[in-house]
Amino acid sequence: MMNPTPRQATAGARQRGLLIIWFMQFVTLGIFFALTRLMGVPVRAGNDNLRWFLGVFGGATFALSFMLKHILLGRAVEQGRPDYITTAYVIAFALCEAAAIFALVNYFISGMTMYLLFILAAVGLLFHFPRRAHFEAVTADTAQPAIKSTLR
Repeated sequence: MMNPTPRQATAGARQRGLLIIWFMQFVTLGIFFALTRLMGVPVRAGNDNLRWFLGVFGGATFALSFMLKHILLGRAVEQGRPDYITTAYVIAFALCEAAAIFALVNYFISGMTMYLLFILAAVGLLFHFPRRAHFEAVTADTAQPAIKSTLR
């Protein structure tokens, strides 16, 4: 078995770091949901506009997480920058968690749980699982030949 090159080892370390962050995002998502189950907030009427605003904004952050991740991953491959991959994933994680935060805020304001936002946050985090292929695409050793030829 061959030893990994320094660039490949760095890719593995970056992916492991993102896996830790990804897992902890799930833990906080579980804590947010548990808070809605454990704390008895009475249902308050008259906050329908705010509820809709938080629901729409939570769904928008979910959708935005996929768009920004796609843009930043493309830029990372284009420019050969593995740090953009890390940034893309962290931003995607944070935007998915924002949907859960909006659901939690809605619960504390209105007393009604928005299960859809918690589900969207969990599904978004599942879809944003850090893939090693993204790092390998950017950090692959592209050895430059000593003689540049036009015959390739």
